[in-house]
Amino acid sequence: MAGFHATGRNGPPILRDGSDLPRPARRANVLILADQQDHDDLFTGRALTGESGQRMQPFLQSIGILKSYIVIRSLPVDTLDLSTTKINAIVNHAQTKKFTRPLSTKSGRRTPDLKLVLSFGKHAETLSQGLSLGNLTAVHLKAWKEQGALQDWQGQLSAIRQLDYKKDVANPSFAYDGKRGQIPRFDLPYGTLRWQGSSGDRARRPVDLSTNRLSSDYYKIFMPDWVFRLKLLASLKGGGAKDIVGQ
Repeated sequence: MAGFHATGRNGPPILRDGSDLPRPARRANVLILADQQDHDDLFTGRALTGESGQRMQPFLQSIGILKSYIVIRSLPVDTLDLSTTKINAIVNHAQTKKFTRPLSTKSGRRTPDLKLVLSFGKHAETLSQGLSLGNLTAVHLKAWKEQGALQDWQGQLSAIRQLDYKKDVANPSFAYDGKRGQIPRFDLPYGTLRWQGSSGDRARRPVDLSTNRLSSDYYKIFMPDWVFRLKLLASLKGGGAKDIVGQ
């Protein structure tokens, strides 16, 4: 990313705000800042689309938010191999704030109903505290892969219930059991496969066996087993359905 190299990391910006879908960007009532939790975002080009994002989606539904949200990664580059100290240094770097502040400011200008900020993870919380949020209310939650995340999310529901923000549905449940959902298709690029954004973490960064460190050359993505077990429809094959496995 141009200009981001000063922090020690490069990479493409990864957002989930619908701005590059084939329709005008949707308005947001909630701004979400989230720590990186996986590598799936690299393959979808959208923020928080692996296991953690799939857990977050039903949580958002439980507070009445179906599509009026914007998701921004606390850092738009891969930092899963870095120490907490190094990540903190990048989060607090002036270049990071220079990149993130316009995103949050722009979101507020184009979405007058934006009243609530949810941060998921320690670094997202730190970043949110350094932004000019004005009269926005911020609620800080653990990242899904942090210990005690489910209890933390459930515990914050009563506090969120008391807040005044515009919802997509009337009378949401404000109850979340931790189940995984799917990333809405309108959040993903056209042509994204159904098993992406719906089957947990699918991407990996392999280990370079010569150095015993994570490779800086490539990433891998794995198709889930249930896809291999699917049978081809007779209408597509022109005959009887045949099991894909073993063909």
